[in-house]
Amino acid sequence: MKYYGDIPAEHLELLKTAQSLEALVDAHLKDFPALALAKGFTSIAHDYYGIEFEEEGDRLIQRAEHYYPGYFKKPIHIHMEKDPLFNILVQRLKDTLGYGLIKSLGFKDEQV
Repeated sequence: MKYYGDIPAEHLELLKTAQSLEALVDAHLKDFPALALAKGFTSIAHDYYGIEFEEEGDRLIQRAEHYYPGYFKKPIHIHMEKDPLFNILVQRLKDTLGYGLIKSLGFKDEQV
């Protein structure tokens, strides 16, 4: 990925972390259940949205949907109920451009 312009140091650090996590997951894709991949890609996407790398966030949301079709319709809500930190993460996605994408993939806010 190429990026340009002035990027705050804390954003660069988060960017490196997100890239490392994705690379680690990619190296072990076959070791993870599809549902865990969807949750993980959604979590990494959140970090990209947080540093305004929307294209990367969208790409990971699409990867989540690819590995677990329908994830944003029901399974994400089960994860949100069982994992309070993940619930906060998804709530924070509502303030990003990624919210429109997850809604287009079936996410219904009233289920939260």
